[in-house]
Amino acid sequence: MGMNGGLERASELGRKAMRRAWPGAPWPVRPAILMYHRIADDAFDPWGLAVPRHTFADQIQWLAKNRTVLDLAELARLHAAGSLPRDAVAITFDDGYASVAREALPIIERFGLKATIFIPASLVERQAEFWWDELSRSIINFRGDRLLADGLTFELGAREPDDHVWPPGAEPATRRQKALHEIWSRIRTRPLDEIEQVLGEVRDQTGADRSSPGDRLMSTGAVREASSDVSIGSHAMTHASLPMLKQNERAAEIRSSISACEAMAGSRPECFAYPFGEYDDETERLVKAAGFVCACTSDHGPVTAEARLMALPRVGVGNWALPLFKRVLLEL
Repeated sequence: MGMNGGLERASELGRKAMRRAWPGAPWPVRPAILMYHRIADDAFDPWGLAVPRHTFADQIQWLAKNRTVLDLAELARLHAAGSLPRDAVAITFDDGYASVAREALPIIERFGLKATIFIPASLVERQAEFWWDELSRSIINFRGDRLLADGLTFELGAREPDDHVWPPGAEPATRRQKALHEIWSRIRTRPLDEIEQVLGEVRDQTGADRSSPGDRLMSTGAVREASSDVSIGSHAMTHASLPMLKQNERAAEIRSSISACEAMAGSRPECFAYPFGEYDDETERLVKAAGFVCACTSDHGPVTAEARLMALPRVGVGNWALPLFKRVLLEL
């Protein structure tokens, strides 16, 4: 971190400390884009993707009463024009999990709000399970005590009840969790065919049942139905880490997703979200050239005046009770 970054960080910490010291003071709110993934009550959630339905409902009800909730594309246009309300919020969902359509959208519709769902078009079309979800199920439920994957041997030992308990932000605690984390870390940024090769190795040994994953992706029909009430955005084609791809592959992931999303939703996607939140200057350029109004990262923060349209920060929302949810938004 450079000198300017250090000063900015110190100023930010000081501002947050003052807010905590005087919680009743009229501190100004700041516009934000909220990022959700799954609506579920899940004890196994190492990446912090799940928010229980009742918690989500409390958060949405509070937003409806206390914030100006905008469609993401509208928020981006107002931001570009310098006229974004300070209390503006956009609600977004990454990945297109079926639980979003099933659990979240009825709540959003009940309060008459807007939202954007970012879908990895190719995976939705093929009804493929996310590879990290399959990997998790395969390893955690494996009855064997040893696993060979990606050239490594993992001694798993006997299954433990705690294998199925992994709260957000916690370090892997059991041998199965440690094996999962190691394999995930090794393959996360690789091309999809290499990831599939490792999954095949795990699949052959564990005999994992691929027919009944926990939280499937939305079907194409569900995407079309949802598009009448919310916006459908692009999450590329296969949810690959775009900066790790060759330029032609990266461009294809971005451009092909436009027609694929349009075929499912009935309208051209205006907004893009970088898979894994990973981007670089070239990826930004390609997304802008493809004609998107804006693109979202997973960088934490409010939408400040300096925020770039093709690299908008977001606030990743977790399983937060309402007091914590309000505090996070206050302290942006």
